[in-house]
Amino acid sequence: MPTKRILYITLFLLPLIIIVCNNKSVINSEEDKQYIKVFAKNWKLSSSADSVHTNFESEIQLVRNLQDSVIAGIKHDQLPHQAFGNVAYYYKNHKGLCYDRAVLMEKMLDYYGFPFRHVYLSLSPNGGSASFLGLMQRGTPSHALLEVKTSKGWMAIGTNANWIGLSNGNEALTTEEVREKLKRRSLKLKYTFDDTHVFWKEKGSDFIVIYGLYSRHGDFFNNTNSRTASILPALNFLPDYNLRMLLYNL
Repeated sequence: MPTKRILYITLFLLPLIIIVCNNKSVINSEEDKQYIKVFAKNWKLSSSADSVHTNFESEIQLVRNLQDSVIAGIKHDQLPHQAFGNVAYYYKNHKGLCYDRAVLMEKMLDYYGFPFRHVYLSLSPNGGSASFLGLMQRGTPSHALLEVKTSKGWMAIGTNANWIGLSNGNEALTTEEVREKLKRRSLKLKYTFDDTHVFWKEKGSDFIVIYGLYSRHGDFFNNTNSRTASILPALNFLPDYNLRMLLYNL
């Protein structure tokens, strides 16, 4: 085969290989489902997905009960990266960070039939402003939360503090809408919450919202629980992401 043809094929296949190897799967395994059922029973969540979707109020009730249970039950502590996304590990250890709480809520919301999307926040570093360049720099502060699609639209869900993006007027708010209201100092949420660990208490509205990014430069994941494929471990220098969710950024 001519050298040029090999080069062209390689250049064509390399992006496809990267996409396959780093596209993050959030589909529940059979083991995930078994432990989700145990979590749901222990936390006294609804046993029926159908009853959760009776109306908007029942959706909000499930989301709030789930969020309160996860924040109270998953204590703030670093886990090995290979444990990320492993529902059984979360059940047995009852600890994790914001992205662990986010992915656990995502998997449980999926079990109850809710569409969701993962939210990565690039926060402002000390003495600087948030920027996309921060994604490529070690030490840039970041935060993970999620959004759930309710019957009234996408709604943000906190992972370190029990706030949800629901306005006083019962309007579902996305993370970007929360940011805009923070900028205008007009954010008024329907439910009170413990704001001790809310991310905007220190950073305000200076953050960048990215859908579908599960890790960043200097802190990437490399494990079978967060990848659809891991045939090329050498690609650990690239971020894990969900390709479908990335399209929400367009």
